[in-house]
Amino acid sequence: MRMDIQDILNYRITSYKKGLFCTIFGVPQEVQDEGSIFRIADMYLIDKYGIEDLSFEEQNEGQRKITIRYRTGAVVELGVIS
Repeated sequence: MRMDIQDILNYRITSYKKGLFCTIFGVPQEVQDEGSIFRIADMYLIDKYGIEDLSFEEQNEGQRKITIRYRTGAVVELGVIS
């Protein structure tokens, strides 16, 4: 399901995955809106203007995932809870 970029603010992030790199947070992290970027856990940045596609997927057993595809071809997956 496609979603609007601002909808990310409605979720807390449980994991961050980009390529072979993955971080699982012990405590779900709030997303901070800082103008042209979103910041997660003071470590990860999401460039709002570089996003080509943003989709939401409900997986097994209540797990949810947001997939961010950038114009550069990079893909970031966020594990989320409401």
